[in-house]
Amino acid sequence: MYNPVRVVLASAQRENLKSESDKKYLPVKIDLKNTSPMDTLLLTRGQIAKIEKPRTLCRRRYKIIRMSSKQVEKNRSYQGGNLHHADEKDNHLNTISSIDDLTD
Repeated sequence: MYNPVRVVLASAQRENLKSESDKKYLPVKIDLKNTSPMDTLLLTRGQIAKIEKPRTLCRRRYKIIRMSSKQVEKNRSYQGGNLHHADEKDNHLNTISSIDDLTD
């Protein structure tokens, strides 16, 4: 199950997610230090945990997560088929502040 989360994509990652690819997996680089502009991605709980851990330890600037082709397709079709810029109207979305907030 995917959870909508606001993250900061590293430069050129938005174009990589939008482009068509026949690869089984796509690496996505997340900027852990920067706070804007934020994008909305559909991520699994495991991916969220992998982003949260180095962010809390303040050890890395970037974290690379691996998205399956099905997950990339879901992200393309989410919110009108594009990776949109998150703003104040997206208050229902989760942030990476704590994975405990995602409990069902």
